[in-house]
Amino acid sequence: MQARNVRALKLKLAVMLLGDGWSGRDRIGYTSKDPALLSYFNNLVKSLIGKEAKIIPGDRAFRAVVYSKSFVKELLKLSPTFRTKKLSNGLFPPAKIPDEVFTLPKKEIVEILRLIFSMEGGVTIYARKSKNNQFTVEKKVFLSSANPILVQQYTQLINLILKDVKMKYDNKGRNLYIKDKKGIEEFYKKLDFYLK
Repeated sequence: MQARNVRALKLKLAVMLLGDGWSGRDRIGYTSKDPALLSYFNNLVKSLIGKEAKIIPGDRAFRAVVYSKSFVKELLKLSPTFRTKKLSNGLFPPAKIPDEVFTLPKKEIVEILRLIFSMEGGVTIYARKSKNNQFTVEKKVFLSSANPILVQQYTQLINLILKDVKMKYDNKGRNLYIKDKKGIEEFYKKLDFYLK
């Protein structure tokens, strides 16, 4: 496998760990209900270190776990931590998307954004009452994150592909979103949710 390809796979794996993943001293893991994402995680790990992830069923989701102390050390060179939730002291840990992701060719950035939206994003459609008591249907494409460091980085990454699309952040719902019709059309044209 070419070195560039290996690097791209590691970056994708790091992004997955920042989503619904985690790391310990001697293991990494990914938790999801989605078989496609679990399979994607397993394929990345298998391609990089030749090990299959052990799939553990849980009450609400499955966990894919792989043991390798040396591999954890390698991945922690890409982000100082993969913990993204607020600490007990009220601060957020210094988790971050690897710097190299922002310098990748646009095609590879698109692939990483599709992965991020597949893990953390979605679409909502809802009825809204207008001023003249008429109901309209509104759509919203969103990307959930409460971590301010990741929100800033997600915004920066999305802006590399969707330069003219207006995104807002909903503090209450803790998500970045695109609501205007033109922005949603641009999102589906250039990004979308599907994994390849």
